[in-house]
Amino acid sequence: MNTPSPDDGRPADPSTSNASHPTLPAPRRVRPLVAFPSPRLHVVVPTHNRADLIVRCLGALCEQTVSDLHVVVVDDASDSAARETLLRWQDEHSDFNLSLFLNERNLGANPSRNMGVAFALSLIEDKRVGLVALLDNDSIAEPTWAENIVVPFDDDRVAAATGLVLDPDPPNVWTLAYKGTHRVVTRGPAHRMVSCNLCLRAEPLERFTFGEALSPNATTVGGAADTAVSGRSDEEGLYLKLKRAGYSVVSAPDAVVLHDHTYTARSFFKQAFRSGRAAARLVYRYRLAHRLDMAPLAAAYLTLVPAALLAPMLGAAPLLIPAMCFAAAVAAYLYNERSRKRKAFGEITRSFHVVLLYYHVRLAGYLLQHARFAFRVERPPRFDLASIRPRFTDQATTKAFADDRRRV
Repeated sequence: MNTPSPDDGRPADPSTSNASHPTLPAPRRVRPLVAFPSPRLHVVVPTHNRADLIVRCLGALCEQTVSDLHVVVVDDASDSAARETLLRWQDEHSDFNLSLFLNERNLGANPSRNMGVAFALSLIEDKRVGLVALLDNDSIAEPTWAENIVVPFDDDRVAAATGLVLDPDPPNVWTLAYKGTHRVVTRGPAHRMVSCNLCLRAEPLERFTFGEALSPNATTVGGAADTAVSGRSDEEGLYLKLKRAGYSVVSAPDAVVLHDHTYTARSFFKQAFRSGRAAARLVYRYRLAHRLDMAPLAAAYLTLVPAALLAPMLGAAPLLIPAMCFAAAVAAYLYNERSRKRKAFGEITRSFHVVLLYYHVRLAGYLLQHARFAFRVERPPRFDLASIRPRFTDQATTKAFADDRRRV
């Protein structure tokens, strides 16, 4: 399996492996590569347990309107029942172009994702034409997904296309509050990417891989991998690298998947806390400005104590400052729920109190992680985006990168 190239685009050193996992064991391949016709699109799906979901995911890929498709599944040390289900499915669908790898120990979503990507890249002869798509094991692709996700790549400057992610009817308020988080609905330039519905051109993907240090692998109390929370795949970091290199990232709203991920109260708040910590790691690693979505709520709490101390002397006027900051945060969250997540007014009414709790917990994770950096409890490697040599250079691209860096 090919070693992924480092972030700066220099050729990879075959004697070294991923910096986040210096001793990664090679996954075990289940069967030799079958002589299928060389496809243009390779789909990588990391999975751990949840056998019913990966079977649904693969079943949907079998029903695609295009046959020019190769699927790479990396099983990240699932339990014996889930692994047996996956092996049985492969045996029952021997005519389906599937490559299955088995990790002997749980490594996490991103290392598994990068393993599958590296294998897919090794099969692509023309990296300017070949494509690698990414799905989660709980992503159910519509029949025309593969046909539509490749359309934007007729433009040579397009490095990535992110599709439309829909959510099933939420079974509880926790899942309803998270509904729409992965939606990218605009057509044309995309301001972010989502790994549960993403396609990348092989050439830039060979140059840049998903980071594996932004969020350690989630585990349960017993130490097993925790699939109740979504893996943090560093889409934002990869997005910044692609934009810095001058590539275009676009949305493909006709490429639709159903993302079937249910939350409980525990997994919802765990997701919020880990999301905040991952956002802080992103800011630290890439030397970005602090997250704008954190600012109003953080300002409300930072000004609350001074305002409370001044209130006995100046009356209620000082309290207007934290109140206005909190009102700005609420307004921003409402805008996000309606305009970006596309929730109905009834859905917002039923779940907004939980959404507010989510942002409080997320802010706590964000501040805690920055405190760990400040006190040198944790010092992950940093990366200078300016070190990336642009593939395309023009004034418009430079301005777009600067705008995206401030936005992220």
